[in-house]
Amino acid sequence: MPAANLWIWRAARARDTRHATAIGWLSGAAIGISLFYTILYVPFTPWAVVAILFFGLGLIPLAPLFATATAFYLRAAYQKHVPGVRLPGGWPGALAGIGLLTLFQLPNAITYYGLAKITSEDPDVRAHGVRVLRRFGDEDLILRACYGLLRNRNIDMDVIRWLASGNQYVSAEQAREAYYRVTGRPFNSVPAPSLFTQNGRWTALEDEFTWDEGLGGDAVAQRVKGLSLLSSRMDAAADPEAATVYCEWTMEFKNVSNQPREARAQVALPPGGVVSRVTLWINGEEREAAFGGRSQVREAYEEVAVVQRRDPILVTTCGPDRVLVQCFPVLVGGVMKARLGISAPLLLESPEQGRFVWPQFLERNFSVAGDLKHELWIESSAALSNGLGANAATQAASGKFSLRGTVTELDLVDAVPNVIVRRPAITEAWTPARVPGQVIRQTIRSRTAQSPSKLILVLDGSAQMRDALPEIAAGLAAAPRHIPAELIVASDRRTESIMLSNASSDELLRRLRRFRFEGGQDNVPALETALDAAAETSGAVVLWIHNPQATLLSAETGLRQRLEHNVAGTRLIELQTRTGPDRLVEKLDGLSAVEHAPRLGTLREDLARLFARWTSAAQQFELVRERVNAEPAPAGPQAGRDLERLWARDEALRLAAARNPASAVALATEQQLVTPLTGAVVLETAEQYAQHGLTPADPATVPAVPEPNAMALAALAAGLWWWRRMLRQRKAS
Repeated sequence: MPAANLWIWRAARARDTRHATAIGWLSGAAIGISLFYTILYVPFTPWAVVAILFFGLGLIPLAPLFATATAFYLRAAYQKHVPGVRLPGGWPGALAGIGLLTLFQLPNAITYYGLAKITSEDPDVRAHGVRVLRRFGDEDLILRACYGLLRNRNIDMDVIRWLASGNQYVSAEQAREAYYRVTGRPFNSVPAPSLFTQNGRWTALEDEFTWDEGLGGDAVAQRVKGLSLLSSRMDAAADPEAATVYCEWTMEFKNVSNQPREARAQVALPPGGVVSRVTLWINGEEREAAFGGRSQVREAYEEVAVVQRRDPILVTTCGPDRVLVQCFPVLVGGVMKARLGISAPLLLESPEQGRFVWPQFLERNFSVAGDLKHELWIESSAALSNGLGANAATQAASGKFSLRGTVTELDLVDAVPNVIVRRPAITEAWTPARVPGQVIRQTIRSRTAQSPSKLILVLDGSAQMRDALPEIAAGLAAAPRHIPAELIVASDRRTESIMLSNASSDELLRRLRRFRFEGGQDNVPALETALDAAAETSGAVVLWIHNPQATLLSAETGLRQRLEHNVAGTRLIELQTRTGPDRLVEKLDGLSAVEHAPRLGTLREDLARLFARWTSAAQQFELVRERVNAEPAPAGPQAGRDLERLWARDEALRLAAARNPASAVALATEQQLVTPLTGAVVLETAEQYAQHGLTPADPATVPAVPEPNAMALAALAAGLWWWRRMLRQRKAS
């Protein structure tokens, strides 16, 4: 605008007839642009006049009006001072300028319109808004709304929003639901948007004023600026005889922003695992956590971390086999170091072999660099091998086997790293219980798998499922032929089922590709339909194959009701296609009819492994732990304390399901476990523990993995002792 007006002013003053065509078109475009913004600012013009009269403000909202009047005046002045020359491109240029600006603003206007529609109480209007956003929406603009940044756009964008949305306010929570429904991804799975001004990115503003609304809460919430994972290592020790593994995950968080940050992450545990140790380094010293009731430890964390801004860490469950880890504050320019200890059973494939799945992040509010390596190490007295078919373990002189590797965050998420642990063919093991005169006995029992009377598959219709369709089709082709099977695709367009009997992989793939996989779909209605159909036959199975449900789009109450009053004995088996948070699975925690199918390989392999359980010759192996009298002496070898911890986990869940929460909390606290009713917290001082009625764990009672260097020193010491002993025997002889 200033350049166009300056050019026509100088040409008129100099009576310059050169470039009249260019000047005419440029002047017309300037009129169109200024007129466009004048129209946009019409709602604010009266207020701007008042602001000038009473407060000396309002010149900026009136600038487009002044610019329009100036452009018309200069065009007329040129015609007056340069007679005989007619400026072309007046109204055509203006229309071109208006059209160009309209085209530029159209995606934003449509996005604002769609966001406004999703706030409606009418489900049809909300569905219309979702369709508009999926087809025409600006993904970056929706992401900005997820962080409440729309009001940081410059003033013309605010006017566009005001006109397109009817000034309808869209909350960050509503925008996050919209982002998931449009993209099929959680909003915090991508980097947070940057703040921009007319002069570019405003890094100082991001560092100083980015507010973390999830601070001290019970959700991971949005990504925060400047916080990252600095290092990660996992050390594990397997007990083949007891079929258990103890793993410690040590993490360091670094904060390069200009304000303290809280690191939050949802961690997937190995199937059947439980957090049995939590430590935090305070002033260079490793401190043990206190275990207590869930509300008790959260209250202590919120008081010390959020109010006093000291150095605690909190670990609570957030669904089956998953925990929420929170630590605050990660100081400005500082590093916070924490450790999780996890006791887990092996997934038995036979009495001679089991698998251990490494823990992983499901959701996080910090960044992980692409070149960061998770250092993995595991040791066992029996042979080990990589579950993905890579290298086998090396055997040390002491007879121990160890396996070491490094994986990126992407590998940990997509490749599902796991370890195959060989074990002796023993079926019983035991460990002394804390109760005098009693032991924890574990027995491996086998049983013939029961084939379901009917199989109903529910397939998530979200966009990210498209890439998995070939693997899913190949896996479904391996379904037992004697089981009647049908498939329902969860979609907000229609719920339609197809029969799967005797269909080949290619035929299944063709059928599946007829469905439109788009956005993020609500799977609850399709699951309710499937459970109703399964209830018509006793012993049916509903297999739910799904993408992570990052947002709960409808209430799960009807689903829980069907599963709690499960007269027909229907089982719901859920198989998640990729790593991520699942709000619906979290809501189904504690239901005995819900079974989680672990991911050990590709989708095709995992589906084939699941279907193999339903063949006539298939055997399933399960670990049964019970507390019994020490006399008579139990059979089998004595194992470590993890047997009792895993027994206590199962017993605490049973007590909670039996509506005996006090006993469940007492048992889990005594055994130092994180369960749905208990948590773990590290505080800074003894006074803080006493104030909240907590006692930190005695280091002598917590599990531990020997450091590799310490084990090497122990082996060296044993070797020296043996060498000196041999020398003495030779001298004596």
